[in-house]
Amino acid sequence: INDNGGLTSNTVTITVTVTNINDQPSFTTIPDQEVLESSGQHTISITGVSKGPNESAQELTWFASSGNTSIIATPVITYSNGTTATLTYNVVANNSGVVTITVTAVDNGSNAEPNRNSYSQSFTINVVEVNNQPTLNAISFGPIAEDAPLQNVPLSGITAGAGESQVLTTTVTTNKPELFDVLDVQYQSPQSTGTLRIRPKPNAFGTASISVKVQDDGPNTPAPNSNSITRTFNLTITSVNDLPVFTSTPVEEAIVGLLYEYFISVTDVEGDALTITTPSKPTWLTLTHQGNGNARLSGTPPVDAAIGYTITVQVKDPTGAPVLQTYELSVNTRPIVNAFGVTTNEDTPYNFTPAHFTTAFNDANSDPLQKIKIIAVPATGELR
Repeated sequence: INDNGGLTSNTVTITVTVTNINDQPSFTTIPDQEVLESSGQHTISITGVSKGPNESAQELTWFASSGNTSIIATPVITYSNGTTATLTYNVVANNSGVVTITVTAVDNGSNAEPNRNSYSQSFTINVVEVNNQPTLNAISFGPIAEDAPLQNVPLSGITAGAGESQVLTTTVTTNKPELFDVLDVQYQSPQSTGTLRIRPKPNAFGTASISVKVQDDGPNTPAPNSNSITRTFNLTITSVNDLPVFTSTPVEEAIVGLLYEYFISVTDVEGDALTITTPSKPTWLTLTHQGNGNARLSGTPPVDAAIGYTITVQVKDPTGAPVLQTYELSVNTRPIVNAFGVTTNEDTPYNFTPAHFTTAFNDANSDPLQKIKIIAVPATGELR
C-alpha cells in the first residue's frame, strides 16, 4: 500500500473464501401443444436438463401437475440423470379445452443454503374438440315368415356421441330391396330410440343384409365434419307354402240331353305340380286333366238326372292342405205331359183350354208351362 508520501507498506496476503451456493436446475422451454380430443397418450421430450453449474453429482426429482385433470390427467415424468427427461400425459376421452401443465425439477441440494433448489416452467395443451361417432346398439331380429305383416323392430342406444348434442338422421339400406314392400326407419332427433319397419312383399322369401345408419350433422372443423355409425344384420324370410287358387268360375246349370262343360283353372305361385280331383259329382260327369292346373268337367245329363247336385272340385299341391271349390249344379229336366182324353159329340167342335194341359203338365224344376206344341191330330179331325 502506498501512502501520499510515496512510501510503500509491507506486503501481506489476503485470503478470499468463495462459499458454495446450490444453483438452480434448469431445462429448455417446453412449447405449447395442440392435440385432438380423445387422442389418448402423448409424450413430450424435455431437453437441456441441467442440475446447475458444477452440480452434476446432485439428483433431480420431477413433479408435474395438470390445471384440469378432467381433460388431461396428471402427467408422469421419467428421468435418468441425463440431459433429457420424458413427460407422458393422457387426454381424457370426450373432453376438450386448454389445460396448463406445470413442470418442476427439484435438486437434492447441499449443506450450503439453499439446501435444495428448484426450477418450474408451465406450458399449455390445447385439446381440440373432435366430432365423436354417434352410437346405436347392435340389432338382432328374425327370422320372419313369408307374407308376414308389418314388423316393428326397436332401435335403441341412439346418441350423437359422448358429450355431443348434434342433429341426427337415420337411414336404412339392403342388398335385397326386391324382398320388401316396406323398409324404413321412424326416428325423431334427439330421441334415443327409433323403429325399423319391415314388411316383406307377397310371396317373397330369402336372406337380406339390412344396414341402419345414424349420422350427425357435425362441426365445421376439424374432420370428420360429420360422423356416423352403421349397424348391419341379416334377416331371413322363410318360405311358406302358398295354397293353390281357383281362377275359374263354375258353370252352375246343365240341361238334360245337352253337353255340360266346366273348364277348371287353378294357379299356384310356387309353380308346384297340382292334382285336381272331384270328390263329389254325379256319375254322368267325367273329369279330364288338361295340363298342370287345368281340367275339364263334362258330361250330358240323362233324362232321369236329378234336378240338382252338389259338386266339389279339389286341388292339392305336394305339401299343402286340399283346396275345395264347391258349387250347386242345377239340371233343367224335360217337362212331362200325362196323357188325357176328352169326349165330344160327332160333328160338334170341341174347344181345348189351357187347363186341359196344365192339369196334365209336370216339371221337376217347377218351371211354369210356357208353350204347347201339337204334333199330330186325328185322321178325321181338324185343328183350328
